[in-house]
Amino acid sequence: MIHSTATAVSRDGLHWNLVNKEPFTRGHFENTSLIRYNGLYYMAGQAIPPWSGEQFDGSPVGRTSRVFFSQDFLHWSGARAEAFSRPNYVTQPEGRGEEAHMGAGLWNRGNVILGLYGRWHGGTVTAKRSRLDGLTNFMSPGGYGDWDQFTLLQADAYYNTATETYIWYSNADFHVPTPMPALPAHVENKTPCSVGLAILPRDRFGYVQKEIVALPARGTKAPLLPRYGEILSRSILLDQASEVYVNVDDAAPQAKLQIDLVNDTERTLPGYAADITESSFQTPIHWGGGKKAPAGQPFRIRVRWPEGGANPKLYAIYVQR
Repeated sequence: MIHSTATAVSRDGLHWNLVNKEPFTRGHFENTSLIRYNGLYYMAGQAIPPWSGEQFDGSPVGRTSRVFFSQDFLHWSGARAEAFSRPNYVTQPEGRGEEAHMGAGLWNRGNVILGLYGRWHGGTVTAKRSRLDGLTNFMSPGGYGDWDQFTLLQADAYYNTATETYIWYSNADFHVPTPMPALPAHVENKTPCSVGLAILPRDRFGYVQKEIVALPARGTKAPLLPRYGEILSRSILLDQASEVYVNVDDAAPQAKLQIDLVNDTERTLPGYAADITESSFQTPIHWGGGKKAPAGQPFRIRVRWPEGGANPKLYAIYVQR
């Protein structure tokens, strides 16, 4: 059995003891991530046929992302849960088509999990990230001759400073013999496995803007004017009053964002309307009278881009105790 997984524990990070006597994955499974979220452990990785590398109808599609979960780190789910499926899967032998390479490298951000996953293009991989608000191209392999020219591999390796996000990743070179020759035979590998560091502005993986659609001014056939845009969060219920912050760019007094806390009828809660007029990685929202977002009262966060050509970028909203 190859590419299977068992769990181990350690007190010092150096000396480890196996927890599982037998690999609980019961077949081919290459793990990428391990996190604890809402009381459960989750292990993400990739599977290939005949160990779950298929679509729901059973047709094989090569690499797919799967997840196991456990409450105690010892007893794991017996079945593999499908974690993510690319929209353009077609039935092809492993490695020949468009695949999701490895499980996502996960980042637990409290009530949201972010992840980077690999896009396999029939022999090459480019890193992508999956968020709850959609998919955005993130990072591609290096140029010809670079150490990471072939394949990028993701992991649980993230860190935020006040202004930057660090993401560690590695490379892989599949241009080696399979299977590998036995030692002491030597294999020439011009791009040995290494670790790289990608740096981007803090939490700026992707952003939301209004779509500026040119529509005629009401009642006229005059020049076309862009309309306003808005987004609305799901209902939020806090157990204690909390601060709200936003990560925005291109905001200014002449290019503001309007942020309200509203009820389910989209009426603004008294005292909870504010304008964002400056760019920042974590701008605090100043509600009237120095209020915090209320506890025990359901609300939604509404963000509105006023009419006009200004179009600030909204990267994130944080609700922080």
